[in-house]
Amino acid sequence: MHLFSSRFASLALAVFWTAAGTTAAAQAPPSAEQIGIKTTSYPVPTDGTARYVKPDGDDAQDGRTLATAWRTVSKALSAPVGSTIVLKGGTYRDLTGPNLNRRLTFQPAAGEQVWIKGSVQIPNAEWAVEGGRWVKTGWTTEFQRVSQGGRLAPCPKCIDADHPEADYRDMVFVNGVRQQQVLRLQDLAAGTFYVDAAADKLYVGSDPRGKTVEATVASTALQTWNAPAAGSVFRGLGFAHFAEMALVLAVNNLTVENCTFAWNGEGGGIGFPGGGSVLPEDNVVRGSTFTYNAQQGLGGAKAHRLLLEGNVFSHNNVELFARIWSAAGFKITNADGQVVRNNIIEDNDAHGAWLDVDTRNATVVGNVARRNTAFGIFFEISRGCLIAGNVCVGNGVGIGVANSSDARLYNNTLVSNNKALLIKEDNRTPTPGELAAGASYLTRRTVVKNNILADANSGILFDTYRACSDTAKAMITALDYNAYYRAAASQPATLVKWNVPQTSRNCHTFHAALPAFAGATGFEGKGFELSGAPNPFFVNPAADGAGDYRLKGGSSNPAHRRGQPLPQDVARLLGVPAGVPVDLGAYPTAGAVTASTQPGHPDEVLTLYPNPATNTLTVRVRATAAQAGCVELLDVLARPVVRRSVALRPGENAVSVDVSQLRAGVYFVRVHHGQQSANRRLVVTH
Repeated sequence: MHLFSSRFASLALAVFWTAAGTTAAAQAPPSAEQIGIKTTSYPVPTDGTARYVKPDGDDAQDGRTLATAWRTVSKALSAPVGSTIVLKGGTYRDLTGPNLNRRLTFQPAAGEQVWIKGSVQIPNAEWAVEGGRWVKTGWTTEFQRVSQGGRLAPCPKCIDADHPEADYRDMVFVNGVRQQQVLRLQDLAAGTFYVDAAADKLYVGSDPRGKTVEATVASTALQTWNAPAAGSVFRGLGFAHFAEMALVLAVNNLTVENCTFAWNGEGGGIGFPGGGSVLPEDNVVRGSTFTYNAQQGLGGAKAHRLLLEGNVFSHNNVELFARIWSAAGFKITNADGQVVRNNIIEDNDAHGAWLDVDTRNATVVGNVARRNTAFGIFFEISRGCLIAGNVCVGNGVGIGVANSSDARLYNNTLVSNNKALLIKEDNRTPTPGELAAGASYLTRRTVVKNNILADANSGILFDTYRACSDTAKAMITALDYNAYYRAAASQPATLVKWNVPQTSRNCHTFHAALPAFAGATGFEGKGFELSGAPNPFFVNPAADGAGDYRLKGGSSNPAHRRGQPLPQDVARLLGVPAGVPVDLGAYPTAGAVTASTQPGHPDEVLTLYPNPATNTLTVRVRATAAQAGCVELLDVLARPVVRRSVALRPGENAVSVDVSQLRAGVYFVRVHHGQQSANRRLVVTH
């Protein structure tokens, strides 16, 4: 079972959703070019293995120098095994889903923006007026509907009945702005388009004269189904306007780094099919941006030991697919050992991070999930997941565990979600094969410790659900050392909703205060509740995700050293000592790290990966103008151990720092440029 052969429904949890777009300004979303690609400067091999591509090149040349560069990326696919393909800045529209059959590295020339698009540009001269409408005749591009299939499995349940246009994969952009598809010609208006497949006509509602009109013609940019493609690298590139997804990664040891995937179809930027002769194992996706894609930013199955690190998943599900099915910032199924760390997952009209259907032994650590309309982090129908050190703000539900076993939730900060936490089990029945593989669909052995659950926008802070035949206690092994905060004791009125058989109100008991809950269940003997006072925990507890969720006040903070000592594996991942009391929540006392990446906030400029780092650390710095900057690594006594001066370009910059000679331990990375500075905690391991 995987994304390309079967899809799975989630629970219908509309009651937990936030309103879509509540924090977004009323303005047109950005074009792919406005979103941009990080500025990178990758080394070019000097041993004769480099091949060059430029928009005005010639495929009849040899590609060995810039003067003899090829014109198309398609031509570069025939370069010798192990070649590095260097693309000059510009837009390339020639990739329509060929299968890569060798190991190659693809990268831009230093400092240049390279877009690979699945659209064509329609010349102004090809538009005519018909019945008062603008029309392009001879338009023969036609895609299978989402409900009927394609490279992805047919998915009629993906379509929300209120948004049937999501079933159609056509896309049109005018001056980079997405146009809304309509399904009847009479509904055509400014900002919309209509495809008359029977008559081979494309209509646009906005006057195309003097504008750049792009329309999608390709389902996918590139596929990797053959084992010899293993080890290929895609870095520093932009992919946009593909009808299904940009990259199909079906083999192992692939790396995608510092890329942007924007305005692609329902599969988003990357799909892991998990259905070929070689599984997509041990792949790395880091430092990339997945934004404004039709349904999800990234998805797939059987991507065992996948590393998602330092990425941004934002504003996905722009076509308003059904949020209970596959819509998400990203969704991974049927995979073992994946690691999701230090990502920003925000403003998706769907779940944020979704691990579903026989996900096993996952690690979700150090992420920020905010303003997602459904779950910020959702672990469903799976077994074995450590969810630790995450900040979840303003989501439908901060963290959810459903029909899954062995989830461990440590030191998460959950602020102003509709509900902070949901642990549930409904009446799902596994197939014999799933049961034999260990997927019981039962929620068991959940551990919840050292978390801060603060405020909720619904009537419940912590929610549980099971059938009336059993108590919620069957789902949870340990629930203690957590802090619960409400600005007013009546909001939300219920601190914990607890499933108890044969009680009123549908077998639920609604606990308004923690002492009553602890007395009734035996849980939270070391937990505590604070209600009816200003938030005592955070530097800035803003409900919209733009706050500063560090603990304030040092030892006077009620979360200071109130946490149970952590198991060794959790302590190592969070960069704190094992065996000693720790602060509650995701971040240590003020001075180390800030969660926000909102414009104008200092941490907008800084992301680290990998973190923990062993040999080479990449420091991602966003600059608003060309200027000098400084990157410093400080030890725990604030002594500089590495200092580098850097020349920053406008936009994203990637700075490599050698940490191989540093002692293992916790460090802080500090970046200065212009009037801004930012800090982030780093763990070095060897």
